Amino acid sequence: MLKYVEFVDKNRKLLVFILMVANLLAFLGILRLRINTDYELLIPKNSPHMRSYREMMKRFGSGDQLMVVLEYAENPVTPSHFAKILQMVEKLREIPGTKMVVSPIPEAIFVGFRAFNTRELMNRDFKRVLKFMDKMGYSDRIVAKGGKYYLMINVTPEASLSNIRLFIKEVRKTVEEIHPEFFMSGNSYLQTRIFDYLLKILFTLPPAAFLIMFLIFRFRIGSGKATIFSMIPAGLGSLWVMGTMGWMKGDISMITALVPIFTIIMGSADGLHFMSHYLENVDKMERKEAVAETLRAVGNALIMTTLTTMAGFLGLLMIPTTGMKQMGVFAAMGIGYAGLASWVILPLTTLSACINLPEKRGEGDPLHGFIVKMIGWRAVLISVLLIALFLPGIWLVKTDFNFITMYKPRTAVRRNVEKIREIFDISVPAFILYRSDENLISPKVGLHVLSLEDALQSSGLTGEVFSVYDILSRINSFFFGGAPGYPSNNVRAQFLYRLMNTQKFLDLSSFVNPAFKEGCIIFFPVDLSSSVLAGIEKRVEAFSTPEIEYDVTGLPYVIKDMNDRIVFDQNRVILVVLAIVAGMMFIVYRNILMVFISMLPVLITLVMLFGFMGYAGIDLSLVTSNMASITIGVGIDYSIHFAGMYRYYRRKNSDVEKALRETSKHVAKPVFANALGLALGISVMNFSPMTFHTWLSMIMWVTMLTSSFTSLTLVPTFIGRFDDRFLGARGKWL
Repeated sequence: MLKYVEFVDKNRKLLVFILMVANLLAFLGILRLRINTDYELLIPKNSPHMRSYREMMKRFGSGDQLMVVLEYAENPVTPSHFAKILQMVEKLREIPGTKMVVSPIPEAIFVGFRAFNTRELMNRDFKRVLKFMDKMGYSDRIVAKGGKYYLMINVTPEASLSNIRLFIKEVRKTVEEIHPEFFMSGNSYLQTRIFDYLLKILFTLPPAAFLIMFLIFRFRIGSGKATIFSMIPAGLGSLWVMGTMGWMKGDISMITALVPIFTIIMGSADGLHFMSHYLENVDKMERKEAVAETLRAVGNALIMTTLTTMAGFLGLLMIPTTGMKQMGVFAAMGIGYAGLASWVILPLTTLSACINLPEKRGEGDPLHGFIVKMIGWRAVLISVLLIALFLPGIWLVKTDFNFITMYKPRTAVRRNVEKIREIFDISVPAFILYRSDENLISPKVGLHVLSLEDALQSSGLTGEVFSVYDILSRINSFFFGGAPGYPSNNVRAQFLYRLMNTQKFLDLSSFVNPAFKEGCIIFFPVDLSSSVLAGIEKRVEAFSTPEIEYDVTGLPYVIKDMNDRIVFDQNRVILVVLAIVAGMMFIVYRNILMVFISMLPVLITLVMLFGFMGYAGIDLSLVTSNMASITIGVGIDYSIHFAGMYRYYRRKNSDVEKALRETSKHVAKPVFANALGLALGISVMNFSPMTFHTWLSMIMWVTMLTSSFTSLTLVPTFIGRFDDRFLGARGKWL
């Protein structure tokens, strides 16, 4: 190690120049970053519903409905209010990228078989307008609730729209100019609001995490300068990985936005351990020798912890979604960068700067005293109790994540969605595709589709269900009298279809595509839980016949595909990462018993992790599932640091008890500081508008405190018990 330290000392200027170039390249890469709000990053690549969803968008031009709900203090059923709504519809239709706009006030009213402009007609015969609206079901979109009135307008964007965020911004601006009191919902609305939230996350949470960890480390280390030096590698790792993302991908998503936070929080561990041990050595020997001695004590552990944490993140490559693969690769890069920077920055800064030594706490440190008391039967008892307490919670873990509940209730997005669901009993839309070789406008097909709609609505699983056959049923009733019902003969059905297809305010191609013999039904699930979606799908499948085939699709079902396979993917990742980490440790320790003892804290922490999720009602999703592999990669670090330091002191002392006391004395402080720093640092995610960020914070508290406590108590308990077994293989372990 002394030769390496001398190399760093002799090449200070060159190393500083290389660091400056790396920082400049990283900064230029960050300037290339763009925010990607696409939900497809979360979707399994082999999702069957994703394939049908894309096919539907290709056939019908769009897979989305942007819902705009206007709020009124007074009844809006007046000519003046209707005139403003029609004006709003016209302006919305003029926005580039608009495919269709449907409002409760039709732009044309039929008198006989002739269509009249609604604006002209309502000024002289408003009752006729209202009668037509009532017959056609338009009045259902005007609701009185809680002393206020609400009116819904649906805007369908083109599927080929390149900038949906700009489109929604224009929609909001247009609506706001005419009627400021409104709510919005829809798949694209939920998706694009991620952009604004990610900006807040990127500019506020990483600096906040850095500050919190600095304060924790400063308290434990006792030296402000040493704390700053210990965190520089993690800060540089975060900078470099964001630059790499800019050069390689050019974008950052709701998933990869966590990469700089994870890099800062987890990459700082090496710096903390280095500086803690350096401060123990620098007052006993010359500065260069102190750096070399510190690397002898913790160098192997620094390498191992970097590799195991990287392995934990790289385990995410086995999850078949683009977002998680990107997360795994870039987070591993960030940790690798931080580890590399530690080997350059820490020797460089400690050789160049004089660090004021903190006040000695020595044996009187209450933390050290507490840890020593816990070693032995108490550690075993507490570990057994933790397993017994949290193991039952594993069976309570749910996989019911959806893209509405991922926003916190306090966010404008969630409030908008909940308000619309409260008023109209609808969530975001899903779709049913149907295919038939029969004439799609024929009574045979129309009546079959309408019977499916009735079955869904009577099941209580859906709110509104709508298709082209609802339009034709109502216009049939309007022209020919009687209750709404589909035309009984094909000639009348074809006539009404052609008549309605000529109206500019209607785009029936969004509902039926006779050329491909396919149609589309829009429905709104009462909620997006897996049980509701599965119940709807089961009923739809029951209606399929050889003549008419039905398939559900839409973003809710794409997310359901993700939920359905997350347990399988999670278990596979855990097993593979455990095997890789155990293999890496065996190569270093060359003792299978030591590998097992080092893995015990991780296994206990995994039980705590999933048990806590079950008890706390935290959904197992793509985002929270990555904590298992991270827990393995990070949680094993504390065992590695303890085992590595024990080997260091055991070589110097044949007394096992004394070696354990020295190890505990020097490891407890940085391990607990790191665990507390990780937990508090990631707690800044509580300020994020995303629910799963708060979940990650809660999970981090449980996993870090559990893994650090068991590593400092359970590991020394078994090392002391089986020390002779480690030396049995010709002393190879030491």
